[in-house]
Order: sequence, then C-alpha cells, then structure tokens
Amino acid sequence: MESLVVCTPNVSSMCLVGIWVLVPSVWPWAVLKGDIWRAHGKAVADAASYFPQSFDRTPRNPAEKLSSSYKAWELLLYFYGLGPGLFYGILPEAYY
Repeated sequence: MESLVVCTPNVSSMCLVGIWVLVPSVWPWAVLKGDIWRAHGKAVADAASYFPQSFDRTPRNPAEKLSSSYKAWELLLYFYGLGPGLFYGILPEAYY
C-alpha cells in the first residue's frame, strides 16, 4: 500500500510534465520562429563561405533544410561551431 501512495504523485506529475511538453506555446526557449528563424537560417547559410574547404559539408540554411537531407556533420558544425555565436542575443539568457 505504501508504494501506491509514493507512486501516485509521481504519475500525476509525469502527466502534467507530458502535457507541458506537448504545448510548444509555453516553451520559454522556443524563440526561433517566424522572421527570427528565417533570419537565423540566412545567417547560417551566409557563414558557409568562412569555413575552410577541408570541411566536407558546410551547414546550409536550417530553415529550409533541417528536416530534409541535413547531414549529421552539418548539424554538428551548425550547433557547436556556429551555434554559440548565432544563438547569442536570440536565446534567453537562462538557456544560453
């Protein structure tokens, strides 16, 4: 009986967290949308000319290509190479 008492609050809180996860409008870190997302994508694409030729695939505009044919290497360069500079000033300070 004791285990049921312990599990009940955990299950209810998991349900609340699950509902919160499904509602993007309440995500405080979801700031890359609309014109900000398009401008960010353009900045990523414009930065491609600054990568050396030895890099196999430079990141393309994620607003156009992220969910289709974006290579793992591109994602790594985008997120870890360009990300710190491009996310600064866009992401809230708590998530940067």
